[in-house]
Amino acid sequence: FPECATLVDCKSCYKHSDDASLQQHPVAPLVGVAWASSLSVYSAAKPTSGWLANKLTDEFSGLLGGGKVGDSALKGQTLSGQVGVGMHDQDASPCPNIGDWEQVMLNDDKDNIHARVFKSHSAKLAVVVFRGTQMFSMKNWQVDADLERATLSLGDGFPDTEVHEGFLTSLRRILPRVKTWLNGSFFSLFGGSIPKDWTVLFTGHSLGGALATLAMSLAYLEDWQRKPDAVIVFGAPRIADSVLGAWWKARGMCSRILRVNTYNDVIHYMPLKTAFKWWEVAQQVMGCASDLSSCMNGGLSKLMAGSGSGTSFSSKWDHICGNESEFVVPSAVKGVNQELDDFSALGGAMAHFIDNCKYGYTYGVLGSSIVEADRYCGISKSICPAA
Repeated sequence: FPECATLVDCKSCYKHSDDASLQQHPVAPLVGVAWASSLSVYSAAKPTSGWLANKLTDEFSGLLGGGKVGDSALKGQTLSGQVGVGMHDQDASPCPNIGDWEQVMLNDDKDNIHARVFKSHSAKLAVVVFRGTQMFSMKNWQVDADLERATLSLGDGFPDTEVHEGFLTSLRRILPRVKTWLNGSFFSLFGGSIPKDWTVLFTGHSLGGALATLAMSLAYLEDWQRKPDAVIVFGAPRIADSVLGAWWKARGMCSRILRVNTYNDVIHYMPLKTAFKWWEVAQQVMGCASDLSSCMNGGLSKLMAGSGSGTSFSSKWDHICGNESEFVVPSAVKGVNQELDDFSALGGAMAHFIDNCKYGYTYGVLGSSIVEADRYCGISKSICPAA
């Protein structure tokens, strides 16, 4: 994208948080493995236990609300995912320092919601990662688009909070399996029952980040036997009103969450009050993914254009723990921000992508102090293929 390579006057494209704010955050050492897991969860996986074992496990998981539970292979016991330079994708190993990963699938087919557990004995880590919205999954888009709010009781004298109904409904279909797996139970045949001295991390990108944050909230609200130690998300939309954030603060939990965002990523500002025909923008992005030559006709500058005058931000939704929980990385592309500086509708979607070395979250993460803070994976720019 030549338009992205000549953004010398685009201040918002390279806006980022002060490095010191990350180094002081208690969960900073985990951000690298959170990014690697959130990228890897988009990759395909095949079961390894055979038909009978997986059938029995499916039957057991049906008792917990449907969906599928099973183990699957990781080639060489390493995390893998596709990263690109522009439009050229290649396989990469985003966590090269850990080579003993095990993987368990915790999925729901109804809404196409996928969650995986990545376990490493050497690192004493269990990462529960929720997959984000798939570009061509109408079920995922329907979950995202359900902007009705559901009431959630917080107890302890707190008023009820209003949460995103689509996220909550879908999460409740797979959350019992996540809880049961963390506690051990009959899923111990897949290596459940996490030792007490291990770190449990919830993470995800986009829709996956919203589900991870809401899952963390419910784990503490319901007082699970084994709770996650932290939640780190990338480009996650807002999930509730300000009451839920106040509940987190009252429980002293804000040190357990980190939201990594690119400044021009439109998704982390959602839900919006009004917007600039977002379904049309989504159709343009999907059209580019399926027919690049058609997308290029007329030039990308045409798709990137606009003033954002039809956009306004809703005060009914809030991020958990506000600015205290946010770390901003550069996007290297114009997009959508609260000031509507350097506005671009398509750029707002590009700034949200996690799988490209030239823009979005992989560019931002690997070009930030997250690399120095990483204590597990050994992430670096060398993960990206040569241009």
